[in-house]
Amino acid sequence: MADDNSIELIRRKQANMVARLPFPSRRAILFLALAAVVVRLAYWYEHLASAFFAVPLLDERYYDMVARAIAAGSDLTVFGGFRPLLYPAYLAMWYAIAGAVQAIPVAIFSQHILGVLTVILVALTGSMVTRRPTAGIIAGVLYLLASPPLFFEGELLIESFFTFLMTLSLFLLVIACSRPDGRDTHWWVSSGLVAGLAVQARPNALVWLPAIVVFAALAAFIHQRRLLRGAWVSCLPFLLVLILFGFVNSSQTGRFQVFTDAGGINFFVGNSRTADGMTPVQGRSVTYRGEYDDSLRVFAIEEYARAKGLETVAAAKTPEQVSRYWTKRSLAEITADPDRWMKLMARKCWLLLWNREVANNKTFSFVTSQESVILRLLPIRWWLLCSLVPLGLVLTAMKGNKPALLFLAILSLSYAAGIVVFFVNSRFRIPLWPAACILAGAALAEIRRLGTLSRRDTGRCVALILIPLSISLSNLFRVPRENYAGDYFFRSKAHLQKGNLLDAKRDIAESLRLDPANPDAAFHDGTIRFVDGDYAGACEILRRYTDEYPEESRGWSNLSVACRELDQPRESYAASLSALGLDPRNVNALLNAALIELRAGLTAPARWRLEQAASIGRTVGRVEYLVAAASLAGKEGRTDTATEYEELAVGIDPSFAGRLSGFLAKPLTPSDIGIATGPLTPRLPSF
Repeated sequence: MADDNSIELIRRKQANMVARLPFPSRRAILFLALAAVVVRLAYWYEHLASAFFAVPLLDERYYDMVARAIAAGSDLTVFGGFRPLLYPAYLAMWYAIAGAVQAIPVAIFSQHILGVLTVILVALTGSMVTRRPTAGIIAGVLYLLASPPLFFEGELLIESFFTFLMTLSLFLLVIACSRPDGRDTHWWVSSGLVAGLAVQARPNALVWLPAIVVFAALAAFIHQRRLLRGAWVSCLPFLLVLILFGFVNSSQTGRFQVFTDAGGINFFVGNSRTADGMTPVQGRSVTYRGEYDDSLRVFAIEEYARAKGLETVAAAKTPEQVSRYWTKRSLAEITADPDRWMKLMARKCWLLLWNREVANNKTFSFVTSQESVILRLLPIRWWLLCSLVPLGLVLTAMKGNKPALLFLAILSLSYAAGIVVFFVNSRFRIPLWPAACILAGAALAEIRRLGTLSRRDTGRCVALILIPLSISLSNLFRVPRENYAGDYFFRSKAHLQKGNLLDAKRDIAESLRLDPANPDAAFHDGTIRFVDGDYAGACEILRRYTDEYPEESRGWSNLSVACRELDQPRESYAASLSALGLDPRNVNALLNAALIELRAGLTAPARWRLEQAASIGRTVGRVEYLVAAASLAGKEGRTDTATEYEELAVGIDPSFAGRLSGFLAKPLTPSDIGIATGPLTPRLPSF
């Protein structure tokens, strides 16, 4: 009887030891968290002084617009379901808490908090995968001292949010794999739930489903019924989240939609015959109405309409049809030249290991060299992780948690394959950093044991390090230096938005020196000259721009305003009409044409244009609208209304309002702007 009790006691102790997860000590985790906070606070303080800080550019503007629309309860159908809503909803939550002025800084700060949490998750997950708390702490330190993940935490982009979700899902699943005591169901469910949310942040997370299916198949093959059951259990909340978000996404599309519709065009630009494997380059530049739109989305819709022979682009705005069209076109490109496509895939696999952080919006090396000392000093780069991951994988397979390692490897390979199928750049590679740090941490934790190995085993370990290292660092010898023309252009825009005119002029000059053919930079140069009061210089640039790009309404619109400031009403009016011919809803052109028509005594067409401008939205608070409305009210004998509009205009910008009033006060006849006798006779609306 005593022997039976002793055996039972031993079994209970063994069960408790197995159930106790191999986490690092609380003191070690606390130290790691504090170090992560210190690094991020230092970067935050440095980042505050950057022109880029809290200035949304390109994709950041898109997310900012959608977030503000969600926070304000505005119509989301204008965004067409092109991108998921979860990240903008996350931003909208912070916008609502912080208010309009501090919205972006608070949202960015929250992403640094997610970065700290990701450091902790990497350490805990690494400890469980390797069954060595020391390896987990090293993994956390590697992620803590990595520059690229920290850089993206400071951007209004989805990377830090998405990486946190993916790492959290992995952490929960590894706990489930590490608990053979039968109390693991809620961990499997939680992992699937978070993975489903990650899909609604970025559809690349869909690779989680085939990864868990492969994991389940391998569990069945090795007769691990507990793992097999858990894998299928985790699929249920994953699919449930997708279904629920199908209804949430209907706020963008008006229909049940599980996934967004960016996949087709992204697949095309990543696999077309002109694809470089790194960046989504569209076939031509495009323009759009309103504050901002995704240029790739505009290109996809316009080319679809052209290919289908549709009379208007509006008729093509069925996102699902557009996406299917581009998917079919991509497959046609691949089948037309499969050898080229296979070489492109090989190039993308090489780029995946490439040490260079391939630019998508901003160039990482530009930021480290000119914007941030901290990012430059942090030592962990992709080449170091690439060199250690194979060795860490082998060592963990020998001594670690094999089921957890198996899923980590399957998920990482699946996500990497998903990147390769589309295009490889530093943004999309960021979610691979946690897994890479875990395996690299395992290698560093065992590196001292290399001296005790045989010569043959030592050679194998060295080869496991040198082969991926040579592939990763090959860019140092084969690839030319990066061109920072785009970065100077973006920083010039940020400087201008913050009112740093001299810095904006300096950066745009450098951008045009590096790339004189960039039309966006040339257009921005004209904008800077206009803001600086150099209206003649702005006109010169914009005339060249409209000569080269006559189909873009923004060039004609800005030219009309610059000519107005030079008191050239005929040229200004002609440019306004050209802009409206391309885009009848161009607010700048509508208001400028109305001002000139009022000056020439054409009150009827001016009234019509003001009504058109007012119907577009966010127009009635502009100084041009208020001055024009005051002039129209005065000509129609509505003195009180005219006075009210004048006071509002002066209250917003007295100098600008005075300049416009002076412009209207100068005598002008319809013939002076080509209405009666000139060749520029406009097609005015009937009244």
